[in-house]
Amino acid sequence: MPEPWAEPTVRRSLAAALCADVFWYDQAACASPRTIFLVGTPMANGRARQELAVELDRAVTAGGYAVDTAMAIEKLTSVCELAADGLATRVSLRRNEVAHVDLDVSATPPRRWLGTGTFVWAEVGDLAELTPMLRRGDQTVTHFGFSRRQLSDFVRRCADRAPDRLVPVGRALECSTVWDGVDLLREFTRITTVDGG
Repeated sequence: MPEPWAEPTVRRSLAAALCADVFWYDQAACASPRTIFLVGTPMANGRARQELAVELDRAVTAGGYAVDTAMAIEKLTSVCELAADGLATRVSLRRNEVAHVDLDVSATPPRRWLGTGTFVWAEVGDLAELTPMLRRGDQTVTHFGFSRRQLSDFVRRCADRAPDRLVPVGRALECSTVWDGVDLLREFTRITTVDGG
């Protein structure tokens, strides 16, 4: 993980931002996070994941996020299906609001909705390893700790698999005039031409 990760205030802010991305719209929006990729060495990734999981629990409590029993059962069913299908190596439901899933190294990241508050974890050594996992329909990638240059290089490597947008964690659900790679103002503007000749 990047150097800023060492600061407790940074970890708390990141957890709060990630919770906003996950819990708004019940994690069912087209830009809601589905998988969290930790990028780095296995040791650094393991430590970062443990620390982030603790901060996520705190952020859920502080944010007042609540998941009812029906949603908790939906989530339990979905994540157990991942394990039964051999896609998850471990599943942990710490409380109704939060489920943690360790994705098998050979598994394709899930794109379907698994229930509100589901954190699917995967690890890669560097950003380049994400490229073959992307599909053309992947809309949003949120990021933390990478420079603009690293992100631009990543997008160039992705070529036709590049997502429509890369935004910092916490801004996945922000709308702008460009969405899904489409300039909305241009698409929704009618232009009348008059040829007087």
